[in-house]
Parts: sequence; structure tokens; C-alpha cells
Amino acid sequence: MDPLTAVSLAANIVQFVEFSCKLVTSSGDFLQSTTGRLPEHDEVNLIAESLKSLHEKTVCLSTVSLDLGRLNKHEKRLLPLREACLKVADELIDILEGLRVSGSQKRWKSVRAALLSTLKEKRVRELESRLLKLQAQIDSRVIEDIRKQQSEILQLLRKQTRLGGTSLQVTRNLSSLVDTVQSTFDGLRSRLDLVDVADRVNQAHTKALEQSILISLDYDLRISRRQAIKPAYPDTFRWIFEDQNASGEPITFVKWLQNKSGVYWITGKPGSGKSTLMKCIWSQYDTQQGLKKWSQGETVITAWFFFWNSGTAMQKSLEGLLRSMLIQILDQCPELIPEAFSLRWEALLATRSYATTQPLWSLQELLDSFRTITKQASMKAKFCFFIDGLDEYEGTDKELVEIIDSFNSSENLKFCLSSRPHASFRKAYGDDPRTVLHVPKLTDGDIRLYVRISLDENTAFQDMKKRYPDRCKQLVEGIVNDANGVFLWVHLVVSRLLDGIEINKDRMGDLERKFRCIPKELDDLFCHIMESVDHDYHELQANMFRVACDAEEPLDLMAYYFMDSEDTDSALKMPVEPLAFDVVREKQETMAVRVSVRSKGLLEVFEDPMSHHFRSLKVQLLHRTFRDFILDKHMQDFIRRRSAPNLNPLRSICLALLAELKTYLFHHHDPVRTCHQLRLLDSLLHYALEMELTEGASPNDVLAEARSILPELPRLPRGDHRHLYEEWLLFKDLVGDSESKSTSSDPFVEFATCRGLAHFPLSCMEQSKPTGARLDEILWASVQRRKISDHEPVLNPDVVKMLLDMGADPGPGWNSFLSSDWWALGGADVEKALFYVTKLFLEYNVHVSDPSMIRAKIVGFSRGDIEEIDWLIQTHSSRPKAAFQRLPFKWKRWASNLTRW
Repeated sequence: MDPLTAVSLAANIVQFVEFSCKLVTSSGDFLQSTTGRLPEHDEVNLIAESLKSLHEKTVCLSTVSLDLGRLNKHEKRLLPLREACLKVADELIDILEGLRVSGSQKRWKSVRAALLSTLKEKRVRELESRLLKLQAQIDSRVIEDIRKQQSEILQLLRKQTRLGGTSLQVTRNLSSLVDTVQSTFDGLRSRLDLVDVADRVNQAHTKALEQSILISLDYDLRISRRQAIKPAYPDTFRWIFEDQNASGEPITFVKWLQNKSGVYWITGKPGSGKSTLMKCIWSQYDTQQGLKKWSQGETVITAWFFFWNSGTAMQKSLEGLLRSMLIQILDQCPELIPEAFSLRWEALLATRSYATTQPLWSLQELLDSFRTITKQASMKAKFCFFIDGLDEYEGTDKELVEIIDSFNSSENLKFCLSSRPHASFRKAYGDDPRTVLHVPKLTDGDIRLYVRISLDENTAFQDMKKRYPDRCKQLVEGIVNDANGVFLWVHLVVSRLLDGIEINKDRMGDLERKFRCIPKELDDLFCHIMESVDHDYHELQANMFRVACDAEEPLDLMAYYFMDSEDTDSALKMPVEPLAFDVVREKQETMAVRVSVRSKGLLEVFEDPMSHHFRSLKVQLLHRTFRDFILDKHMQDFIRRRSAPNLNPLRSICLALLAELKTYLFHHHDPVRTCHQLRLLDSLLHYALEMELTEGASPNDVLAEARSILPELPRLPRGDHRHLYEEWLLFKDLVGDSESKSTSSDPFVEFATCRGLAHFPLSCMEQSKPTGARLDEILWASVQRRKISDHEPVLNPDVVKMLLDMGADPGPGWNSFLSSDWWALGGADVEKALFYVTKLFLEYNVHVSDPSMIRAKIVGFSRGDIEEIDWLIQTHSSRPKAAFQRLPFKWKRWASNLTRW
């Protein structure tokens, strides 16, 4: 019984005893209605129902986690009280049921008189005596016992508070409630105080359950894209809240904001500033004021999402969009959580636990929950959603349009969207000029302001302006005219000119010649900038571009620092030696200069405030437009030829992550951020898997070094100070029950297997020879789709074959595979993996209890794959089996082991 349940049970016992004592001892009227006395039979009915309710609550709370072996002495003292209450309740309910029948024909001065009318006075006094004894026990024991559990209760609630981070409103509310719980505990003196304590604890418990749902929706780097977008330059984009801009171009955004529902589409060519404008809209007070007029006094719920093609899988997927929107909506309206996630909520209530590791979110569940919430529009609130970068979504434009249209079904719900002018978006959103805004048509004034102020802030240019005012003005106007509304082009051009002034001490004529030579198209400008780098840095520049292209998310600046080492394998040789903050900062500053000099701004360093200081500075490709340019096949061939001959970007990333792991320093006072160590390990395994899948080879030496250093890493700030190596044992749902592990169990190797790696685990398991039971558990976990970070899980048929070849029993793994979330996913890669894994299990003669279920699952496979699986199913029972195959599986495994070892 957890301490929260114990408090609730104790409070319920108090309420029951107090109610029953009043019932038995009261000489006057027990209950009155608001308008006068209740008729006697109504009073008896009400008392009987109240007593039944208290009885049911006591029974319900008594059955929650009632494992006698795990109860402490304080909780065990509640059990006799509970039993005594239940006995008294049964007796009183029976008596009151009898009074219900006769109550309409008799009148009593009190309920006690009614009891005396059917029972002897001795029986009534005996009930009274038992209840008074229960009161005495509560006074003498229960209150003190609950006070002794105060620290455990507060510790449990405060631990949950720390998990949420400060960005969630529900966490701040929970923190406030926990403070209230503590002050209520401090005032615990009487039985009635205990009821108040339980009420406060239950409020905090409910808030903690809400928070646990939101935490499970959250993911790494959820808000980093919005933070990475540079804020609008001072005094730019202010026209969005006007009826027209300085040139007289009409602007309809405010009218839509204040009066209309539906979709408002912001569009423009690449690099025109759409994301900057969307960030400006989202963060401005004017937006909230406009929505307030639209809502006409109703609550307005807002949420945003910025798709990012250069980011993690979650940052460019529908799952990422839905989880981000849901967490924002429900943080503002937590009362919608039980309705949006009814099954999860009921499961949490049933266990009275916070279940920080909840079942994986399926896309269908997220879609259903979002639809449930949007249906609340007009009933409970109005909703306005801001979604940037529709063209950066990983799926098709048409698919995203259809999804948004399926939600946009209420006059009390609206979407502000931005994208490039792709055909699907023009068709869906471009017909009504009142709800479309073309950014490049409106930014000439902003570009002129940006260019003028950026140049004017340079003292050398100020001197030129005094000497050559007309030439300086022509230079500014030339930039504005050639920009064609593309802010990115302007930013790069101005940066080039300022570099010339500050570094090369360019004269006015030099600036004019340089500007005339600058290409007017972005792709040509990118080539121009790359070629302008000193020849000595061409190889280093290409190395960084190749790494940035292969990385699935912006890597830490420290990772680039370690990759920049002259000894490419230095990470394998360095000791485990955490770096102090000032040393890290010095190395970051050094590498930031190198990135700037070698890339000339095409790679940019930005800060992620949600990360630990060691990982707060990250490196990304300048813009989606540059990413599209550098990923072009011709450019990939070009930078591959220019880069170091032996460069393997994926291996370089793995080595850099290993170096980060060895030098990472966490703060003991900040336990939430220590999970960055585990994330580093998970990222290392992920990129090792990418290397294995794309190149057919795994960085075994890097993984072996990571495996060997885990016991040496600094201890985590937990109460028992377990080593990080032992943290792998916490993944019991991934690698089986830790109690069944043999002493030779290797959590790192097992976890690597579950993450989809085959080459490295095979080499390790051939030496360690895991037991058959461990192989069964690893196979069971390897075919589950378990997601513990932003990196997508991988179903690798090579892992399944490896484990089956080593003697794993296919039965448990087959059942796990059939019930996994893999079958709910789409995509050609997943479908092919499902086919090969299904084929493997059938070829290993797994027992097929329901062929029709298998056929139903593979209905989406290609015709050839369906026919092959169907043939394996049909011939499964009729295929002749060798004597070896007919042996019981444990004997087959034993015989197999003889041949292996």
C-alpha cells in the first residue's frame, strides 16, 4: 500500500467513524434539508446511501496494493481498523435497510430513536461503544502514524514535481499544492484535520497523475526549433498587426484573428522570413488581444508547432506535431485529460501510481485524442493553432492538408499556417485573398531597415557614410532591390560586406565591387560563399558539412570540437575525466570561431537553453534552403571529393559522442539533467546502428570502449548512488526481469541488441554465452517497439536471426512480435522488416495457433510477400521435420549448444 493510499484510507475510516458515531449517538435531528426537516423515511434513505458510499470507498481503498508482505508497521495498523469499520458498516446498513421498509409508517425524534425502535438498547450501546473505541484508536495511533509518513508522502510528490520541469503549468500547480500539503500536515492535530490532509494529498495526487500523462507526451528538443529561429529584427514585421504596410499593401491578418475561424495561410519563397514572422506572431501580445476579441469572453487555448526538416524524427513528423500540441493544450486545460486519454487515465487511477514509463503512444491514439479535444471547441473553449513549415513535414503535402482539414470542423477552432507555395497548399488555402498573406510582397521596408541598421552599427561604415552618403545609400537600395523579398539572401550579403569591413578593412569601392560580384540567386550565393573560404580550410569545411548532413539532429558544439582533433581516434584513448564548466566554455568558444571561419555562416551555432551547459551550444545547417542545396547529389559528390579521404561521418559522430560521454560533468543538485548521459549513450547506439545498416559494418571498437567505461563514469545523484552501469538494469521492460538475469548478464550488450544492433552483440555473446532464458528475454524485447528517446526504434531482422540461431525459443518472441506496435506503423521500410521477421519465425517452426490472424496482419504486404508468407503458413504443419526438430525445444537448444560450444 503506497503512503498516498494509506492517507486516503485513514481519512475514509475517520469519515466513516465520525458519521456512524453521529448516527448512533445523536439525540436530535441528524440531517436537515435546506428548506426544513427531511421526512423520516427520506432521512433514513439518505443516511443509508451515505453509509454505503463510505463503505464502498473503504473497500475500494483497502484492495489497492494490499500486499501484506510489503506493508510497513504504520500501514498494518490500519488493517484492524478497516476490518472493524467494515463490520460495523455491514450491521448498520442492514438495520437501515430494515428502517427503510417501516419508516414511512412511523415517526421518530432521531435516528437513534429509530434504532431503538428496532433494536434493544443494549445493542445500540454496544454499537456506540465500538465506534467510540475506534475513535480512541484513531486519536492514539492513526494520526501519529500518518504524521510519521509525512516525509515519505512529500518526498514522493516532490520527486514527481522535479520530473516535470518548470516549463509545464501543471508542474507549477503541483509544486504549489505540495507546499499546501506540507502546511496541512504541519497543522495535523485532530481526526478532522486528517480528512483535510487527505483531501489536499488527493488533489496533489490527481495533479501528479495529470503531470505524468504530460511527461509521457513530451520529448527531447520539443521547443528547440522555435528557440533556434532568430527573433525578428527590432521594429520589423510590425505591419502584420496593421491594416496595410508602409507601401499601402493591404494586410488582413488582424481581421482574421479577431473575427474569423478556419485557416489563415502565410506563404512565400524559400528564405523570405516565414518562420521568423510566425515566431513574431506567436510571441506578440497583439495576437492574444486579437484572439480575445474573437473569443467574446470564452477561454482561448493556443498551441504552436514548428516543423523542422533538419531536426529529429519527432520535429518533422505527425507524431511530433500531435504530441507537442496535446501537451500545450492539456497543460492549459488539464481537466480535459481524463476525457482525452480515458483508458490511460483509468489505468493510472486503478494503480494509484504515476507510471512514469507509460505504454508507447500510437499515432492512432494521438489522432483520436486530438479529435476528442477539438470537439470540445464551443463547449469548453476556443482553440487557435499556429503551425509553421508545412513543407518541412516528412510525409506528403496532400496528406498533411487532409489531416488538418479533418480537425478544422468548428467555428470555434482556427489554424494559422505557413509554408512554401507548394501546389497542394495553394489549392487548399490559396483561393481566398482575405486569408492569404504573401510575405515577400510586404518586407521591402523591413529589409531596408535591417540593412541600414546592420551597416550603420559598424563604426567604419559610419565613417564611409559621412564621406560618401550617396554611394552608401545606393548600396543599401541595391541590396533591397536585388533581395526580391528573400531575407536569407540579405542576411548572407550583409554578413559578407561586414566581414570585408571588419577583417579586410575594405574601402567603399571594395564594397561596391564585392556587391556587384555577389550572385543574385541563393544556390549560386551558397557556392560563392563556400569557395570564398581560404583554400587551406576546404577539406575541414567539407568534413563539417558531411557530418552535419548525416546527423539526424543538430549535434553539440563539443562534438565538433572532439571531431576536430588531429588524431581522429583520440576518443578511444582519452581517460574518463569530466571537464569543468570553465574548460568546456573555453573549448566551445574556440570551436565556435573555427565553425564560423570555415563555413562562413553556412553552419551556425545556436543555444538550446533546455540542455545541460555541456550540451547547450549546438551546430546546425544555416537554413532549410541551404540543407536542400547541400543534399543535392552533385553537391554531395563535390563535398565528398573535397573532404578527408578516410572520413566516415557516422563513425566520427560515434567517436565524438564517446568523447562527450567520457568528459561529461553533471551537477548533483540537478537530477533531471543527468539523463543527458543516458541520452549520449542512446545516441551513440543509434548512430552505430545507422552505420551498421548503411555500411554493413559496426564501430565495434567504439562500442567496446563505451561498454568498458560505464562502471568508471561519475555516479548518478540517487539516494543509493548506483553507478550508471547499473542504470541499464532499470530497463526491465526492455531486457526482461532483472531477478531472472544470470550473473553473466551484460545490460549494455542486451540494450544494444534491443536498439537493433546485431554485429557488436553477436561478437560479445559468442564469448559470454548467455543462458537460454536470457536469449528468450532479449528476443522478446528486441521485437517490441520501445521508444525511450527521440531516435526512432528499428526492427532489425538480423537481430532476430542472430538470437534464433543462438538458440532462443521463438515462441515467446513470436507472441511479443504479434502484439507489438510495429504492425500499426506504415512505410515501405517497416513493412519489409515485418515481412522478413515474420518469415524468420515461420522458418524456425514457431507454433501458429491462428493462421487467419497472421493473414489479417499481412494484408498490406506486397502480393509476392503475401504469397510467400501464406505458403509458409500452409506448409507449416505439413512440412516434414527432422528428428532434431521434433525434440522438445529445451532439448533442441541443448543439442544446438553442443554444436556451438
